Amino acid sequence: MNCLNKVDMENILGQRIIEEEFLNHLKLCERCRKLYEECKTEENNLHQLLFNFELPDIKDPPFMNTIETLLKQKRRKAKNLKHFILAACFLIFITGIYTSPTIAQYIQSFFKDNAVTDRGLLEAYETDIPIYPNVTVSDKKYRVQVNEIIADSTRVVMALKIVDDNGSYNHDLLRLNDENEISLVDPINNKKLAVFDDIGSTEDFNYLVAKLDEDFPGKNLKIVGKISKLKNGETITTGNWSFNIPVNIEKNQREIKNLKEKFVTSNNLEIELTRLVYTSTGGRLELKVKPSMDYKKELFMRHSLMFHLEDMNGNEISTVGSSKIGITNDLLSSIKKFDEKEHVMYWTYTFKYLPKSPIRFVLDGYRILENSNESFAFNPETLATAPLSFDSMNDEFILTGFEQNNDEAILRMKGKFFNGFSGDIWKVVDKDGNEYDVRTGGAYISQNDIITLQDEKLNTNYGFRINQLPLKNYEQLILKRKVIERRYQSNWAVIIGN
Repeated sequence: MNCLNKVDMENILGQRIIEEEFLNHLKLCERCRKLYEECKTEENNLHQLLFNFELPDIKDPPFMNTIETLLKQKRRKAKNLKHFILAACFLIFITGIYTSPTIAQYIQSFFKDNAVTDRGLLEAYETDIPIYPNVTVSDKKYRVQVNEIIADSTRVVMALKIVDDNGSYNHDLLRLNDENEISLVDPINNKKLAVFDDIGSTEDFNYLVAKLDEDFPGKNLKIVGKISKLKNGETITTGNWSFNIPVNIEKNQREIKNLKEKFVTSNNLEIELTRLVYTSTGGRLELKVKPSMDYKKELFMRHSLMFHLEDMNGNEISTVGSSKIGITNDLLSSIKKFDEKEHVMYWTYTFKYLPKSPIRFVLDGYRILENSNESFAFNPETLATAPLSFDSMNDEFILTGFEQNNDEAILRMKGKFFNGFSGDIWKVVDKDGNEYDVRTGGAYISQNDIITLQDEKLNTNYGFRINQLPLKNYEQLILKRKVIERRYQSNWAVIIGN
């Protein structure tokens, strides 16, 4: 008889009659004997918890609510709590009063209570959409197992586990890269829709997610795994652990709500909400933005929206485009597509959670590039001893120094920007009207929707690097902001949803 892994050992312990061949193997094999004792101890702990824990009446709603509350907590829990849940569910099952499908989904789930990290997945369990493909691919000394999938037209979540021939799981074996790719494919045309990312692991599996940025109207998907290299420390094992898993999402919830709410901004941007798409694990908000008649395409293409969704009591559901502290961000992705014929930008925002009850869309503001004619004159030689302060368009900055060598000139500055900054275009102009390109250098942080320039290093402020400025003394230069990423505030709100 060959040596067993932990899964096989647990299966044998669950049998009423243990074969004599197995018992004889235990006498001769120290490794299996030790593994047997470990599994037996774990089973005894479960048994002890099951029969020594006094449970209230399982028909009592507070008891069921308590169990579901424990299950829905996001933080990782100790094994004692997991054993309690297993014992409680087993007791409900054997008494024939097994009435809570939510518990059933969790108890069968490879995701378990410690891996469900968002509200969309929690609700997905309640709609009974998990798929259990039980796919195993073996090569060399490793087995790749896919035991559970949650899928709809928003995203596909997968529990993947790689174990060695001893049954030991190591979450670091799989590195998704050019040699190892797991993708989501449309089986009709074999078009790649998304690629899975490894976003974390539990003590039992790797937690992989593929996000569908746009609505997928089809009934079937296919997961294509191409895995050829596993790395354990410095040891690399090559092999073939490829797999194809068909996924049917026809039964999974997908509901479309058409919208017609429209708002025109002070500078004639037309923002129209067009669709809500509800799915089991989240949802999408679709809208379009139409520019003013005299718009410049290269500037309009860089616009972005700032908004949040809230329930009817004013509680925040998710916020987009803001750096405010303490916000909830359930945004999975945002994509935009410009229609050349209609001269309209179509936006799709995909969320991990989108309640089907009425919600309020609140436009907090938007950013858009605009031409600017701001000019700031300065004497490079006196900045170090007499810094210059400027306040323009709600942006405040101080020019603190000027450096120049054969390679480049650097204008040092500190500042806080209400506007976007990253889309700004700056120039430096000399007394003869020659313009020189400026590239920003250094880091900045955005907090509470205010951008703060960071020092390049200790006692060295943020730097504007001026390209090809001739090396000589200047009594005056002019800093010009040719394009500003202008931020506009708004408070337009409208109720959307069912």
